[in-house]
Amino acid sequence: MLIALILVIVGIALMFIGVWNYFMRKKNQVYNVSASLDAILKKRYDLIPNLVQVVKGYAAYEQTVLESILSIRNEGERARTIPEKGLADVKAVKGINQLFAVAERYPDLKADKEFRFLQASLNEVEEQISAARRAYNASVQEINTAVAVFPLNLFAKLYKVTAFPFFALSDSERKVPLF
Repeated sequence: MLIALILVIVGIALMFIGVWNYFMRKKNQVYNVSASLDAILKKRYDLIPNLVQVVKGYAAYEQTVLESILSIRNEGERARTIPEKGLADVKAVKGINQLFAVAERYPDLKADKEFRFLQASLNEVEEQISAARRAYNASVQEINTAVAVFPLNLFAKLYKVTAFPFFALSDSERKVPLF
């Protein structure tokens, strides 16, 4: 009888430890993917000043657009939470679209090798951001599902594990940027 009681207690303890480890792995996965997303967003924000410099040489009187884009870049680098990053992401895409609209008015700029290289680099970064967003949201979905379903939700409350925010955009923000 005593051995059975000890085995039950050990089994329950192992279950609690296993669930704790499960939640920690899922949380760490979200943090890891979030850090990857941050790195790619930083890559985008690092490209923006170079792009602005190239455009500046051709479109000196478009100063307000250029200053606006640099301001958006700085705002994006200061974003810390997922909702802030999502808003900064939307603003960055809109700003980049404005910059490319300016470039449309300057055929010499569109033909510039450095501009075309930066434009191609930005397209590549946008694809990486999209993939990182999907990976982040998949990780968030896994932990949020675990937090919401029985019996894991009981352990989530016990361990104070909460749902993570998705990297989501509004319908108007879902429009694909055309570079």
